[in-house]
Amino acid sequence: MISAKNIYEDIKYLTEDIGIRITGTEQEKQAAEYLRKRFLEYVPKCEVEEFPVTYRKIEKEELKVFLDGKWQDVGVRLYNMSPTTNGKTLEAEIVFFDGHTDYQRDDISYIKDKAVIHFGNIGSEISYRRLVEAKPAFLMMVDTRYTSEYPIANSYLPAFVEKYGAVPAVDVAFYDAWKICKSGATKASLTVMGEVVESTSQNVIAEIPGTDPNPLCLYVGGHMDSVAGSPGADDNAVGCAIAVELARILSKKPHRHTIRLIAFGAEEQLSVGSAQYVKRHREEIEKNGRLICNFDSCSSAVGWNRFVINANEKLREKMKSVYNGEGIYYTEFLQPDPCNDVFPFTVCGVPGVTLMRNNCEIGKFYHHRPDNTLENISTEIAASLAAASAKLMEEVADSDDIRGKYDVEPSNTKEVQALWEETYGGWK
Repeated sequence: MISAKNIYEDIKYLTEDIGIRITGTEQEKQAAEYLRKRFLEYVPKCEVEEFPVTYRKIEKEELKVFLDGKWQDVGVRLYNMSPTTNGKTLEAEIVFFDGHTDYQRDDISYIKDKAVIHFGNIGSEISYRRLVEAKPAFLMMVDTRYTSEYPIANSYLPAFVEKYGAVPAVDVAFYDAWKICKSGATKASLTVMGEVVESTSQNVIAEIPGTDPNPLCLYVGGHMDSVAGSPGADDNAVGCAIAVELARILSKKPHRHTIRLIAFGAEEQLSVGSAQYVKRHREEIEKNGRLICNFDSCSSAVGWNRFVINANEKLREKMKSVYNGEGIYYTEFLQPDPCNDVFPFTVCGVPGVTLMRNNCEIGKFYHHRPDNTLENISTEIAASLAAASAKLMEEVADSDDIRGKYDVEPSNTKEVQALWEETYGGWK
């Protein structure tokens, strides 16, 4: 039986004993070692695969706006994948730029050398290129999905940064941006002191070997890293805790096909760990991979289940039968989503589902915030999702007819490949 207590204890250790687990830091490595040891309590084999990453070691990040005749501090967080200002203070006139509509303009050169309040996400590669080529002094990025009093950590896409470079950018809270705009603040200054550190992240890979002479492979996933400023209980210590608990349950008896449980690193840099794993094991995954069940932000104490699925109708019906049979109901999101750890597996033709749980229309109110803590989640809900998923994994792992039966949604294939090239840079 799935234990909510076990899930609670693992989340508590990851979020309180270790704490914030930014990609490439010592804390992420501590999480990886903790999870390796936990997996080995139940499975005979657990390996750690490292891969190169960078992270910024920040000594100072300071944003000021000139308001009511004086300079005032504004709380910020450096945008992920953003360069620093190398300790220099950048000062510029403030302009407002609406990311939802202003990219429709033929000419955005008016933001050159300006401190730009960027309302909303950047979106497409074309928009990103135009933004960088316009050469703003720096960006104040505002996540318009949530009317938050906290800066919500977000990120440039690594493939875009590699192609076009990047402008210094910081996350600014929605209410701070609102105040700046409404009050008519005229200029802003930004100072970010720090350095880019070459480091490594890691995937922790536990395996329950199949008994078939030529076993296929099923995957369970969850990422161990969190963003700056957030302990990441729901995003995503819970996914790793569920993976450990599934290792305990699924290892109790042999299965025809192999089950591989992976705690991914560097998800917050756009599923870098998952993409690295797929690139390293592409041939095996394309040949033997048959299903991935990924857990990410799935334990909100109040809300509803939202499953991101890329699977053919036969597998979707199988999922519905299992989850509904266990009293679990959910909304389906069936479009390819490059921003989760299932996507690189989808590129290899492996169908899958990411189990998530929303508590507001756009997602989770505590997304990438300091209050992403144990107090706002339910390990009982996490346990119920884990129990139903264990049943799904067991039924598929013990089947003798899954080769060719379950597949990705055929109509999504072209879009998946295009997104893989655009957001991940393809197979290079």
